[in-house]
Amino acid sequence: MVWWEAVLSPALQVLFDKLASGDVLNIVKVWNVNELLLDKLKISYFINTAVLDDAEEKQYLNPAVETWIDMLRDAVFEAEDTLDELATEALRCKLEPDSQKYPQQVRSSWNFIAMKSRIEELITRLEYIAKQKDILGLESNKKSCYGKMCRGPSTPLILVSYVYGRYTEKEELIKLLVSDCDDTNRHRVAPFCVIPVIPVMIHIH
Repeated sequence: MVWWEAVLSPALQVLFDKLASGDVLNIVKVWNVNELLLDKLKISYFINTAVLDDAEEKQYLNPAVETWIDMLRDAVFEAEDTLDELATEALRCKLEPDSQKYPQQVRSSWNFIAMKSRIEELITRLEYIAKQKDILGLESNKKSCYGKMCRGPSTPLILVSYVYGRYTEKEELIKLLVSDCDDTNRHRVAPFCVIPVIPVMIHIH
């Protein structure tokens, strides 16, 4: 499992679940906010996440790609925070009957204009990130599960695609893994004498 499937995918899944929430869509209608903004936000994320597999490989050769990944990750987390606020307000309105009868009061009690502006800024930010991916030459992977945000394997697995400048450390790790955990050296190698790290040794090559 690459890092983005373990870290970024869950955040994206939460984000898309919130976008599909009936309560969120209802409050958007009450405020007369263009629903296309949410659709555009979702599509923008799909466009960028489609190349994450390629970016994962190229970041080791190109620092600019690593920066691009950081930019996308920050945008995802910011969008999640923004939609958290939107979902919270939607729930409040759902629990307060008067808010449905008097939408103008709801508008005055919560800065929906600021929220709309934040969503528009996020879209602009994502469009910029999308342009950068083209400049960096990142390509989409048709086998990527960015649309469904697939889950990783249930068993522990570490995939090492590239390792540069770590030969000595790798050799030392192998020696520690295969060494006996006797009582005299237990304090030195105990952290490595556990079953979960066995896959690490298997995948080192």
